Amino acid sequence: MKFDAFTAGGSFTLASVSAASELAMNYYADPIQGVANAEKGPMALVRTPGISLFTTLPQGPTRGLWPGQNRLFAAGGSHLYEVLANGMTVDNGYIGNDGLPVQILSNGSQLYIVSDGLAWIDAGVSEAGGAGPPPPPSGAVPIFQSILLFDLSIDAGTGGLTGATGGIFDSTDVGETICITSGAGFTVQCQIVTSVVSGQAFGASGWGTGGSTGGEGIEWLYVEGQLAANQGAFLDGYFFASAYNSNKVYFSAIDDGTMWNPLDYFIKASYPDNVAALAGDHQELYVFGDLESSQVFQDTGDANSPFQPNPGAIMHFGCVAPFSVTRLGQGLAWLGGDVRRGDRFAFLAVGFQPEKISTAAEEIAWGAYSTIEDAISYSEIYNGHEFWVVHFPSGNATWAYDLTTGIWAQRGWWTGAFDANGFPVWARQRQSFHAVVSLGNTLTEKHYVGDWQNGQIYIQSAAYLTDNGTTIYRQRSCPHLTQENLRTFYHRFEIDCDVTGLMRVFWNLLGYGRDRIWSVVAWQPTGQGVSLQLWFSDTRAQTWQSKPAQTLASTVDVTLANAYLMLTPGSS
Repeated sequence: MKFDAFTAGGSFTLASVSAASELAMNYYADPIQGVANAEKGPMALVRTPGISLFTTLPQGPTRGLWPGQNRLFAAGGSHLYEVLANGMTVDNGYIGNDGLPVQILSNGSQLYIVSDGLAWIDAGVSEAGGAGPPPPPSGAVPIFQSILLFDLSIDAGTGGLTGATGGIFDSTDVGETICITSGAGFTVQCQIVTSVVSGQAFGASGWGTGGSTGGEGIEWLYVEGQLAANQGAFLDGYFFASAYNSNKVYFSAIDDGTMWNPLDYFIKASYPDNVAALAGDHQELYVFGDLESSQVFQDTGDANSPFQPNPGAIMHFGCVAPFSVTRLGQGLAWLGGDVRRGDRFAFLAVGFQPEKISTAAEEIAWGAYSTIEDAISYSEIYNGHEFWVVHFPSGNATWAYDLTTGIWAQRGWWTGAFDANGFPVWARQRQSFHAVVSLGNTLTEKHYVGDWQNGQIYIQSAAYLTDNGTTIYRQRSCPHLTQENLRTFYHRFEIDCDVTGLMRVFWNLLGYGRDRIWSVVAWQPTGQGVSLQLWFSDTRAQTWQSKPAQTLASTVDVTLANAYLMLTPGSS
């Protein structure tokens, strides 16, 4: 008989393993599409990709990646680095280190970094010539108050900047920045006021042609310390920042992350909870609450108050893991819930309609972790599948949701140990941050991933059969196989997989049982062929028996198409 359940499933284990005890570790189910009656089965079981070292950042661990315009940036330890195509790195400066993931966003000319509880800007070579004051040498974003200036004049004799009715500046303006935005005879520019004489402001260079009138501009007054931020987002040319234990969301000047007016903010007011996370998606800004609700804001174009809540976009679930929010498919995925009903659910919201995509099996597993608030996630498209990969540092585990099939599976890094039953022991996978980019002038995109434990950046690919030299162990434990709990005699278990020549992979003389769980473990050390070993339990996963491993040729790339059982039903 064909055993379709061998390949058509993921990880689904309940509190009672007698009810359900499926496992898919370092495998994913791939639908056999386009075939009306797939002769082997509805799905094949495909191995997850391996990793190979690309470069090591001068500081670790890796805390974030950002790809764009054929460039790759990485947060490592307390610094921001650009990673070059040859593996070399350029240190872009200090960004602090609180041990949390780093968010890196861009408006096309600037990088906006949220790290160590602060907002930082890397404006590159264009920083000094931007439309506003550059940040201090550390890169941390200062807060400015903007004052609109009208009817400006340039004194014909002194060249000083003044108002239509006389001097409008004083000594408090020295050190502040004035940006000229328009006016015939005025030079559009930003410069720091170096002195004020008789109410006229002077800078390092002139303001334009002497005697010109009717100029307009903005004066930026440094009024606060650095911009506090634990979450950031980008939308419509604006950067956004929210701080710890606050319901305020600040936004920058448009197209310039070096300018932030402390009066430019809006409040998440739908429910009395603070902001847990921010995300820009489909021209909307999602503001996730930390207790019981999430609210969506739109850019209305209003010059005085551009961001207003969408009245029909209130989601009655908050976010319990701020760094779990990730774009997935046509929406956003996150870990959430609310304080009234409970949390530890996985949601996917498309069009402001959150749908729970986790099952009881995942929620039971996550509930055993000391916390899920530190969860980190990313999404990746790989071989026609879109995965949401969620890391649980406190649980030392990695889960992956396949949007293509709706199946959850697990991923892990082999620790080098085996448990009491002889099964491999896994920790969470090393790659916690992900970016796809073609570096330099190449046209080949590669998947780059960052290690949560150190500063290593890997290339992830199906071409790599190990985790940077560490053997990848994979395991598939199938659903319970029972026929009304009657004794069944099992003669042969055969795996249909890639082999060479006439080789077949099967095990004979498998005894009998009323409720049997089958499990297959596969591994492939560097330079060796794939080994497969069969395990089975007649005691609902309490004790296990195994059969000798079989090793295939080293050139075989194993996909598990199905399994076949030769059995005789019993009557007792």
